[in-house]
Amino acid sequence: DNVKIIGQWRYNSDGIDMHNCEDVLIENCFLRTFDDSICIKGFDCYYDGDVDKAVNEAMYRNGKAYDVFKNVVVKNCVIWNDWGKCLEIGAETRAKEIFNILFEECDIIHVCGSVLDCCNVDYAEVHDVEYRNINVEYDDIIPASKIQTFDNETYINENREYCPGIICVTVEFHHEYSAGGTRRGINRNITFKNISLFGKHAPRLYFTGFDAKHKTKDILIENLYWNDTPITELDKNRFVLGEFAEN
Repeated sequence: DNVKIIGQWRYNSDGIDMHNCEDVLIENCFLRTFDDSICIKGFDCYYDGDVDKAVNEAMYRNGKAYDVFKNVVVKNCVIWNDWGKCLEIGAETRAKEIFNILFEECDIIHVCGSVLDCCNVDYAEVHDVEYRNINVEYDDIIPASKIQTFDNETYINENREYCPGIICVTVEFHHEYSAGGTRRGINRNITFKNISLFGKHAPRLYFTGFDAKHKTKDILIENLYWNDTPITELDKNRFVLGEFAEN
């Protein structure tokens, strides 16, 4: 409660990351980060060789399993994000379930990557998640994130029309964050309610699954506004609905 975080000194200066937690309340905070701002993650661990074995050994300590993530409320926070994602589930999702998650009454005042995001790259069943009463501001020019590869490299904004997704829900394999694991998850019963975007860039939305058994499904969007105008239909160029996303 009432925590201020400024993390601008390097890449990966995440704000608040939670790994396989239960009964969490984060409120009245200000975060300026140079990576993901507030993240819900499945347990992560270092490993050499068999990732599934390493994860299993890490999750079962003293005979107790740490294999769920549930009951989280994030509310009344202000987010300034200079890299990465703002309010995120993932990318690491090594948990049996991630559920009962609420983000509400937050103001996102600067973004560079996806804003309201569920990136399921491992095997969790992510369900019963709600984002509600969220205000998002887009700058006219948004610098796309780029990895610096040498010390004196100069940042060049190659696409001045770049615009990240305001809502992104995916099940996918990621070459780095899936850590070699072959199991995939499911996203279901995720709600976005009273989401307001301000700025010249129109909202972009992405929904994708992985295959017929690992889908993104049952998503509700209720009251999406762009500059106080309700969005009643989406430009096909700004709305991605993958083959394995439904309802």
